[in-house]
Amino acid sequence: MASKSRGYMITEWLFKVLDEYPTRIICSDGTFYNLKGKKLNLKPSKNKYLRIRMYKNGREFYKWAHRMVYHAFKGDPKGLEIHHEDKDVQNNYYINLTGLTPKKHRYYHKKKKVELYKPEELKDVPF
Repeated sequence: MASKSRGYMITEWLFKVLDEYPTRIICSDGTFYNLKGKKLNLKPSKNKYLRIRMYKNGREFYKWAHRMVYHAFKGDPKGLEIHHEDKDVQNNYYINLTGLTPKKHRYYHKKKKVELYKPEELKDVPF
């Protein structure tokens, strides 16, 4: 898998299990597996961000895949917004994710949107 804008290729996969979600194995490329090694499907939200279905105490809920990947490989994202460097919100490879404060994230998008983004790409982005 290679990113079009960065040109990196995944040559090594890392796997982690978060203490809060011991039934999910997170891969550094943004994929998720159960404890038997079966790859799990991610469901896109209406604005295309990927979510993973989780269960706790018999209840179903969804978690943002990019936040879980960031947490597993870069640290706790509490208080941060996760920015996708290549603008592809479905590319959750951990190197593509950067944690920014909400203020820095808004500033980055407002400053860079003329250079980086087409108006139609910003339609569903919540600033």
